[in-house]
This record gives sequence, structure tokens and C-alpha cells, in this order.
Amino acid sequence: MDREALEQALSQQLPAQLVRDLVSSFIEMRHDVASKTLGRTAPGKFVETLVQILEYLETGTFTQKPRVDRYLKGLENRSSILNDDLRLCVSRVARAMYTLRNKRNIAHKGDVDPNQYDLMFLFNAGQWILAELLRQTSNYSVPRCQDHERAKLSSVS
Repeated sequence: MDREALEQALSQQLPAQLVRDLVSSFIEMRHDVASKTLGRTAPGKFVETLVQILEYLETGTFTQKPRVDRYLKGLENRSSILNDDLRLCVSRVARAMYTLRNKRNIAHKGDVDPNQYDLMFLFNAGQWILAELLRQTSNYSVPRCQDHERAKLSSVS
């Protein structure tokens, strides 16, 4: 699935600008994996946009500057119209991504230098989240989303 098809599929139920921002951040992460570039901010932007998307799915609106960690932690601890796949699984994976971004010197000063394993985790977590969003907001099945994600991963190498 190319960028345009992914954006088109996600934009069926999500605001187009948020979709473009999310996909752009993911593509930056994919580029970083391919070029082994460490220390950029794409994972943080990805998670921030994801929070806006989750807010939109939950309330029909989103904040321009979300309080990312507060929202994600709160989401898993309150009742919501979001199903548990989004409310628990996606929020926890996103929090793990955001923690690496903040605490492993990826965008902020941290005690541990970022490394290739951090980058691969962030990229793979982003892939999984995109596949889950695609599955939740379109008529794509889990195998179809996985096939598209595998194809994208093989194009990174």
C-alpha cells in the first residue's frame, strides 16, 4: 500500500490533515530506519498526532497541542467509546514509543544514547499502530493490513 492509498483509506473516517501528519511522521521513521539515522523527532510527532486521532475517534474533536502522556494514561483508565484494541493496546504501545522518544535521547537529552534497536522498535510499533488504525477505520481485515505492512517493511531494506 503506497502513501496515497494509505491516506485515502484512513481519511474515510479521520480528518485528512491528521492522517497526512501521521503518515508523514511514519514515513520519516521508515526513512530513518533505512538510513540508520538516529535522534530525530518523527516518533514524537507520530504519537502526538495519534493522540489527536484517538481524541477525534472518542469525542469528534481534537486539541491542537495534546497533553500526550496524560491523555494516553487516562484513556486506559477510564471508560470510553473506543474499543479495547484502541483504548488499551494502542495507547500502551504509543506510551512506550513516547517514553523512548523522551527518555532515550531521541528528541530530548537523556541518559542513554539512542540506538538502532530503539529505532527499529519505534518503526515497528508505528507500523503496528497504523495497521490497527487501518483495521479499525476501514473495511480492511487483519491479514490484509498485515500483508500491506509486510510489503512496506520489505521496501525499507
